[in-house]
Amino acid sequence: MQERLIIYLMNTMNRCLLITFLIISISMYGTEQQKCTLYFIRHGETDWNKEGKLQGHSNIPLNQQGEKQALKLKGLLHHVNFTAAFSSDLMRACKTAEIVLSSQPMSIFQTEALRERCMGIWEGRSMIDLKKNFKEKQSYFDQLSKQEFLAYTWDDKSESYEDVYKRVKYYVGQHAADHLGSSVLVSTHGGVLRALLYSLDFKTGQRWQVSNCAYLKVIVDAQGELSLAESEGIDFVKTENALIPF
Repeated sequence: MQERLIIYLMNTMNRCLLITFLIISISMYGTEQQKCTLYFIRHGETDWNKEGKLQGHSNIPLNQQGEKQALKLKGLLHHVNFTAAFSSDLMRACKTAEIVLSSQPMSIFQTEALRERCMGIWEGRSMIDLKKNFKEKQSYFDQLSKQEFLAYTWDDKSESYEDVYKRVKYYVGQHAADHLGSSVLVSTHGGVLRALLYSLDFKTGQRWQVSNCAYLKVIVDAQGELSLAESEGIDFVKTENALIPF
């Protein structure tokens, strides 16, 4: 009699554990289905990258090294089953997306909304010259609050990081709702990735460094809110060691 009671209790406990496991699994699955996973990638190297020139909206193609970097990124992301792809309409971003998705052929939607940060009068000029020009302001930049830093522009034609973040967030928010529970490729530029990073993870006195063909995994929830998940090829550096001081 006692043995039967023990067996009965054990079976009951096992059933309860199984039901609990199923409830948790269904709940987690439901939560995942309410999110869209975005893989923001920076394009591969161009000749202007190699020469240290600021590109902005200038339409510069990938060089041979850039195409090799895109192939390497394809290998890093081979495990991701992308259901959609969006790209800046600039050729360096479009070509990078084509290479990354060469084993998963699909339409790549191009848009100005994912373009690089507009550099104003500094487009086509040297990053070294930019850094020298603003060297005396380095301590000033390091003291800026997050909001002040995001809103900063060096002339009335350039974009702030806040400008970039708003246009990119608005664009991906419009499309993320159609891809809940899925992974989406977003091929764009270093300034765009930095705008996301500074907006979502700002640290005074430090700057985000984004390599060619780096990627940033971002989760978008059903309300359109963004959160950082993981990255590759992205590092924090002190302002004085950054290629671009802001």
